[in-house]
Amino acid sequence: MKKRRSGSKKMSASDRRKELAAGLKKQVDSDRKKVDQSKTQSIVEGNIPIWKPGIGDHTIDILPYFAGGNHPDVQEGRSTYRFEYYFHRDVGVGNQRVLCLQAMGIDRCPICEHRAELIEEKADESKWKPLRPKQWCLFNVIVYDSKAEEKKGVQVWDSPYFWSMENIMDIAKERKRGREKSGGSIDFANPDTGKSISFTIKPPKSQNDYHKYSGFKFEERDYKISDRLLDSCYVLDEIVPVYSPKEIEEMYYGSKSGRRGIQTDEGEEEEEEEGDDPFELLEQAEDIDDLKEIVKNFDLDVKIKRSSKFKRTKRLVKEELEEMHDKEEDEDEEEVNIDDDALTSEDIEDMSWKELVKTIKKHDLEIDPDDYSDEADLAEVIIEELELI
Repeated sequence: MKKRRSGSKKMSASDRRKELAAGLKKQVDSDRKKVDQSKTQSIVEGNIPIWKPGIGDHTIDILPYFAGGNHPDVQEGRSTYRFEYYFHRDVGVGNQRVLCLQAMGIDRCPICEHRAELIEEKADESKWKPLRPKQWCLFNVIVYDSKAEEKKGVQVWDSPYFWSMENIMDIAKERKRGREKSGGSIDFANPDTGKSISFTIKPPKSQNDYHKYSGFKFEERDYKISDRLLDSCYVLDEIVPVYSPKEIEEMYYGSKSGRRGIQTDEGEEEEEEEGDDPFELLEQAEDIDDLKEIVKNFDLDVKIKRSSKFKRTKRLVKEELEEMHDKEEDEDEEEVNIDDDALTSEDIEDMSWKELVKTIKKHDLEIDPDDYSDEADLAEVIIEELELI
């Protein structure tokens, strides 16, 4: 049997070129969309449009929907505007996000069980910390950033809790003359009398930093959400897959790549441990538990309660770290705070290695400390360079 070759049917060269070119751009657009969706790492399952807000200003409406059977705190059939969930990241060969059955009050969670075992065995923190479930939130939204975005209709916003819910709850407190009204809240998701939400995403300050969500505020609107849009809302708690403990075990233990090398066999490469720079750890913090670890590890004077809010606590932790850093710098300066005119060879000989290095830098001496094995040799050459003999 002859193999059929592409384009082997009889046609002119120009027609053949047209046929080959037809629909390619649409196919490329479709393939790009697939790749972009795979990069979102959303927990949402199915062909559902996920809104990925970029750097810049954004305005959205959050739309209500009727809860399904998997909502943790709203009865099925009752109205709600969000689905808060806990998940484990990078599970299985596809590095999936998997709903945490334990945190959601559904069933036992094999990943949480393994985390508890590692803690009990006093394993290194880098082994069990990545296994802690993260808190995120889903919303049905209409996006008004452009006509093209608005025409997309209802999209799903899948966002960390502290980027979305915590910011929105901060502005949802009803206030009168600048003071919070006791028990009062702004009904922003009401389809008839609600409000739009605007905010800004600022670029990260460094390669290891995260985008900053800020400037959340309500915008008055002079329209009602249409029935067509309300009917288009997704039942958020039913578009998240709920795996059984057995299925999660198979995913989790079945692939070392899915577990990011957290528990490795002999000869396998372990995941690189996190750095110990406190400010870097603070930028990477995603929830209150992360902040608790920083406070504990660096012995900071910050009290964290169960009711503590992430943004405020993160600011307090940052202030403490800055104060600690400034104090250390002051101490370092004091160590080499000797008047140049009064500096003697005895002063140099009494210096520690760190003080000697600072003296080299302070006086811009052409000395490489790595060329010397101990303080005595380094002190001797500094004394010669400063002509203190």
